[in-house]
Amino acid sequence: MNVEAIAPMPHSRLAWRLTDLRARRHRRRLDRALAAGQDPWTSGELVTRAAELTALPTRRKLAHAIADMIVIADHTGHVASAVTYSDVCRAPIREERDRLVDLAHLLHGTAPVPVACVAAAAGVLWHDADALRDPAHAADALEHGLNRCFDVIRHSAPTGLDRYAE
Repeated sequence: MNVEAIAPMPHSRLAWRLTDLRARRHRRRLDRALAAGQDPWTSGELVTRAAELTALPTRRKLAHAIADMIVIADHTGHVASAVTYSDVCRAPIREERDRLVDLAHLLHGTAPVPVACVAAAAGVLWHDADALRDPAHAADALEHGLNRCFDVIRHSAPTGLDRYAE
């Protein structure tokens, strides 16, 4: 990492509070930037959002959302509309079940997960969830998000770990 690429961080409590508010307000944009591989140290908002995404409670929320989606996809009957992800396209989720289970397992665990992977998962599940409801886009959106996650994991894993190799 280039030291000049590190953005100046807020110094006061008020400045950090404002940075946190901006990060919450622009979650979608920040998550897209992090998923695309932008270095979190380039702005205070990215640092704040990266810390929130990689925190275990957030990762576990994502893991539970994935598990809920898998259960709904495997369910053959009607699911009440009050249930989150009740109206997702089920076939692409069933096709990607193994990779979704692997991702949920990684996110739920305590081992570090690259922020780009967590941000990509958040993008698919939280920000672009409408794509999972559209039969024309569901398979592509899910595949793209999972490919991004596992590409990042594959490139950040120590040599010799070939679980996610193609």
